[in-house]
Amino acid sequence: MPSSTGTEPQSSSTTNCANSPPTAKQVNCSPTASSKSGSTTATPRGVPLHFEAQSQYQHALEQRIFTYYARLWLELRMDIASIVILGDPNPRWRPRRCVRELAGTRLDFRFRVIKLLDLDEAFLVREAERGNPAALMLLAFRRAMGAGSDV
Repeated sequence: MPSSTGTEPQSSSTTNCANSPPTAKQVNCSPTASSKSGSTTATPRGVPLHFEAQSQYQHALEQRIFTYYARLWLELRMDIASIVILGDPNPRWRPRRCVRELAGTRLDFRFRVIKLLDLDEAFLVREAERGNPAALMLLAFRRAMGAGSDV
């Protein structure tokens, strides 16, 4: 778990998000819609994406990502893909999940992490030259990280 001072990153990938605001409203989490006859059919929609770029260690980042996910879900009532791009220089800091547990109720929220230190710059250049916008964005972040800029 990250230290309470926020000064030294830890290698743990789990944070207890006990301080995030609870939601008491019970909702149907199924991505289906009911018709008048009572049958359910899948609702065709795009996938909402939540991207977060973080260039330095931040205490309780996992809690913040979960909070954004929950707010987006409450607004959209759709599953959201949360992707965190880490541009910090610490290879051991890899937040991936937020866990909450109370009285037998457990939430284990996991999100995708892209660590810029892990990416091959030559591959990103090739992909960017082929017109891949995601590779271009990641290449820009990686080069800014190498220059010591805040992403």
